[in-house]
Amino acid sequence: MSTAVFELHPDVAESQSPQKGLFQQLAENRERQAKARIRSFLLGRSDAGLAELGFSPNEISAIRVTGAIPASFWR
Repeated sequence: MSTAVFELHPDVAESQSPQKGLFQQLAENRERQAKARIRSFLLGRSDAGLAELGFSPNEISAIRVTGAIPASFWR
């Protein structure tokens, strides 16, 4: 019995990425859904409401621009 070994040309090997598995696709979808819910929650709050949650004025400004919790909040 013989075994054939084929190598892809380096340009072809780099351009083809493996398909994401089902679990990875599900995890990414749930993360997108969670970020959308958080964005909706944050953008629906007044500045005073965000301040009550512990956000500084600079962080509130960042939330208004990005719709996401700034990294500085976690420090």
